[in-house]
Amino acid sequence: MKIKSGSVKVLLFVVALLTGVIIGTNSFAAINHRNPNFGPVPEYAVNKYGETYGSDFYAPTPDTAPELILARGVDGTIGYVRNTDLNGEAPKTPEQAVEQQKRSKTRMIPLYDVDGRTVIGQFRIDSANNNTVGSSH
Repeated sequence: MKIKSGSVKVLLFVVALLTGVIIGTNSFAAINHRNPNFGPVPEYAVNKYGETYGSDFYAPTPDTAPELILARGVDGTIGYVRNTDLNGEAPKTPEQAVEQQKRSKTRMIPLYDVDGRTVIGQFRIDSANNNTVGSSH
């Protein structure tokens, strides 16, 4: 029984195609599983002043995070920090970006109750900041 070279080429093409599909599918699933920020913007709760609040864990970008981000204050109090206080305004020019980098990396911002008005503590921002509260709270 003799196999034609055309059949071998078709068989190799099909095997390569299936291998690519399997690898691609597994890679996509692994990326989606490891990166919780891959996906649609979550729907956040809204306080009585119309501000969104909740964890920023699943927000794809700082711009899509809620206005009040769930956080733990310096004394362990759970509250909310303003997205604008936490992330600041994005620089519009390279000069502004350089100026922002020169500023102190450590600073304190208010920690609010869910109403976004009542200050209940302070939140420390520094280079090792890990006090925002993830999706488990």
